[in-house]
Amino acid sequence: MNYILYIGIIFYLFITTTVAERLGIESVGTASTLLLVISIFYKLFLKYKFGSILHAFNIESKIIVLGVVLLLIKLITNDLIILKQILFFVIIPPLVSILVSTQNIKSKNIISKIIILFFVAECLLAIYERTFTLNVFPYEALSENIEYTNTAFRSTAFLGHPLSNALCVSIIMGFILTSDIKNTNKIALIALGYIAIMAFNARAGMIIWAIVLLIYFLHFFFKNKNINVSFKATIILITFSLAIYHLVKQGFGDRFFNDQILDGSAMTRVEVFRAFEFISSTDFWLGNSSNYLPVMEELNAGGVENSYIVIILNYGIVAALILFALYFSWIKRFLKNHTRLNKFVITMAFIIVGSTNNALAGSSSWMIFVLCMNSFRIPR
Repeated sequence: MNYILYIGIIFYLFITTTVAERLGIESVGTASTLLLVISIFYKLFLKYKFGSILHAFNIESKIIVLGVVLLLIKLITNDLIILKQILFFVIIPPLVSILVSTQNIKSKNIISKIIILFFVAECLLAIYERTFTLNVFPYEALSENIEYTNTAFRSTAFLGHPLSNALCVSIIMGFILTSDIKNTNKIALIALGYIAIMAFNARAGMIIWAIVLLIYFLHFFFKNKNINVSFKATIILITFSLAIYHLVKQGFGDRFFNDQILDGSAMTRVEVFRAFEFISSTDFWLGNSSNYLPVMEELNAGGVENSYIVIILNYGIVAALILFALYFSWIKRFLKNHTRLNKFVITMAFIIVGSTNNALAGSSSWMIFVLCMNSFRIPR
């Protein structure tokens, strides 16, 4: 059954909405998660007692129950558009978390290698697209969005929206940096990831990762006094050379470096807090996913660029607060065995980067997070 799990993860990571369009697959959610669902069913219902598994994973169980309650509420209120989103955003991630966390060390190592394979392919595709200004798997909503058509080229790689790509790359970078991978491999992978974030033109990601790397490397170098000085100098030289080359020669990150920090996209993130002015009190309490487009139009923006506000719009303030509390407890439990530096890196890479746009309100980032959290090994 482990082979089904591995193939299921590969399908989920690589067969995304934009890739599926090129392959002619219509029900991409079903196609990419079918094998994972089979693995979950086998693990939770056939191999182990369902009750004992849910008891051992208390927080995951509560999130799943909340997801079922939200499904019922949306059915009653006839808000049917959001049903699929609830399934993939609220219910599937904790089930996958239980599935992966109950694997043995060998299986977890294989899963982490699959994630790194995806990471390398994702980054290389993003860099290729930016170098040749060609989207291999175009994200149609991007070409229809005036906000983006008036700005520099942005890679779309496997995951469609550039910011969703940037967040998922950032999450994996966080776990690579805090794992037991060899330092030389870490440097190569982190450099590759940072260049990919520049290819996605994710300004917040660039700034946050510059801060993370500065703090991490200063800590690493000062703590490890026996590291050869020439090795330290080589690392710094290679990193800066790669960054300067791609900035100057290839135009990577040009939205950040061409005086566009306070453009319309940045101001949208300020204006987004007016979103609740345009919805009814009932929708504020119970949520209504059909409000997203009207609110977006009222804000005169390309999207509601705030994950927390999107979640409140979709599920209502009560359910959203419960969800925030459960997810906070979930992440806190995940990080309890990490050092303070590792907690800082992972939190910055996932929560802080994700908080600068609406990518945290989607399922991809949470699926990537739970896969990484349960498979990457913590250094001793």
